[in-house]
Amino acid sequence: MKLLIVLCALISSIAAFAGDRNTAYEVVCKNLPFESDRNKCIKTIKPFSYFNDEALSICPSFPFATNQLLCLQYIGDKRYEPYEVEACKNTPFDTEKLRCLSDNGSQSTGGTCVSTRELIDQLMQAQNEIRTGSTGTADKRLTYLINKLQSCPF
Repeated sequence: MKLLIVLCALISSIAAFAGDRNTAYEVVCKNLPFESDRNKCIKTIKPFSYFNDEALSICPSFPFATNQLLCLQYIGDKRYEPYEVEACKNTPFDTEKLRCLSDNGSQSTGGTCVSTRELIDQLMQAQNEIRTGSTGTADKRLTYLINKLQSCPF
């Protein structure tokens, strides 16, 4: 049980730095004024499983939806160091800011990352399995999560 608590604390601290498509939708797509732009935004974020939260916070700062969508394309599934995001935030012109986001960061390697929702669901199931004595099943579920998290770009 202690192992599960430590694992949950570790995972939640790691997950705080990464957003999934739902986060990108809430931060950017949901706030676009036109339905057509929201639909384009949804199509833009669909292929990505990860968005760096700090880089994602830059996207809504662009005054035009076109640039917000480009921002999402550039940062999707990329890791950014804090200094890279800070440099991009401090770039004065939108075109330079977009170029900065495009040129910086590291593309994620490996498989797809587990979404926050899936992570929570799987951890809750593992917790229930431990409580009911199905430790072998819980162990397999936690091993699966660890393997998925190792491919996450954070």
